[in-house]
Amino acid sequence: MAKVSSRWSPCLGGHLQLNPNIPEVTRLAGQDTSFFISCLPQSSHVGPVGDSRVRAKELAWQRLPDVPKGHEDWVVIGSQTHARIHVEQSADGRGLDLVFRSIEIGDSGTYTCSAELDGEKISQQFHLNVVDPISFSEEIVQQSVEEGTASFTLRCDVSGTPQPKVTWNVRGQIVHGGTGKYEATTEGLVIRNVTKDDQGTYKCKAIQMSEGITDFKDLLITLKVEHGPELPPQQRGQFYGYISGMANLTCLAKAEPPAKFQWLNKNGIELEPKGSSTIILNSEHKSVLRVLVTHDDDFGDYTCIAKNKMGNLRKVVTLSEGAKPGVPTINIHRIGHDFVELSVLENRAELFLDIVGFQIEVQEKGKTEEWSNATIIDFPKNASNKYMVSELQPKSVYMIRSRAKNLAGFSDPSNMIVLQTKSPHMVGELTGNASAVMSILAMPWTTYFSVAVMVPIWGSGRLTIGS
Repeated sequence: MAKVSSRWSPCLGGHLQLNPNIPEVTRLAGQDTSFFISCLPQSSHVGPVGDSRVRAKELAWQRLPDVPKGHEDWVVIGSQTHARIHVEQSADGRGLDLVFRSIEIGDSGTYTCSAELDGEKISQQFHLNVVDPISFSEEIVQQSVEEGTASFTLRCDVSGTPQPKVTWNVRGQIVHGGTGKYEATTEGLVIRNVTKDDQGTYKCKAIQMSEGITDFKDLLITLKVEHGPELPPQQRGQFYGYISGMANLTCLAKAEPPAKFQWLNKNGIELEPKGSSTIILNSEHKSVLRVLVTHDDDFGDYTCIAKNKMGNLRKVVTLSEGAKPGVPTINIHRIGHDFVELSVLENRAELFLDIVGFQIEVQEKGKTEEWSNATIIDFPKNASNKYMVSELQPKSVYMIRSRAKNLAGFSDPSNMIVLQTKSPHMVGELTGNASAVMSILAMPWTTYFSVAVMVPIWGSGRLTIGS
């Protein structure tokens, strides 16, 4: 490797000085990586600093290209400033700069600055080492293998100059060689006797070391283990509906790749995704058959089929006649500036199917009168019958109602409550008449149907209560 060389010492005659004065430099390749080095003539004649530049003749930068020995020819670098590599006069006018607007791996090599100064031909040179940064192949981020494969190699394709070294991390443990379940080889990470438990994320770490530069990068690789559809333990086989209601029959099947679903009616006829009385809604690992129950013949057995390239399964589920839930009763238990706690009670006439939860619908009064635009919150039933609706706006009026839920579906909506949330300021912070007014405004305004209406009477300091 070439080093800085000069045939003349500064104390003996004219010479060239590099700034920075380095025999070699290492840089990362990249469009955003730039570099320049200055070549400054230093004349042995006493005089102004600028005289050295005037006295230097044929000042130029050259590069020795990578060619077989015995055919070395220096290439003069031009002064076209638009070129990626070019020369230009130094900012102070004293020398000549070699400029790299960006650096490529092919820029590695020896560069020399030469001139004729004080009647002598002189030169200085340095060597540029270019490191090609670590780069991972995008194709390896997600890889797949079939369950039961005896031996599979998880690849980590990485490039760079010098070539990076790769290490593997499996669930927090670094793999060093090995002949057991995992083995790190030059080809990748070997996984033996593949099972579904091997599915997950693996870390590939690439380390690059060169003179003057060290670098590393991590890549998370997702391994998917392909297997046939499997039913989860919580898969239901019994569903309920009622005449004029919509019943939802759910089929769960975990598979890789995700299974495609089909539904058959009790006569073995495949149902269309959008039929006259059925709709099939598919997502990853889940299919829902929605049945509009119009007569008794809609009850019975339905078959869910899940299949992928690894296999298939069939699950028979039963739609039985249930009962529509009774309408619940809703009341205000507690109210704040950004929440309301509601008391929701099920209908006392519930006999056939237990109530499993409640659906609460909330919308701000005045923005829209359509309940189809309401915010819907689902709550499982609890022993206290208290349900908190949060993230409301202070001093805002809301309309709220509820529906009961059992295994057959939802009830009709309950009575509607109209309320106003409190001011964010504490009542104790207010004084005089303002305190009385804010105390009134902080109370719920209106409860329709079975609950009395409270109307604030301004200026009187009292409430008039009517039905």
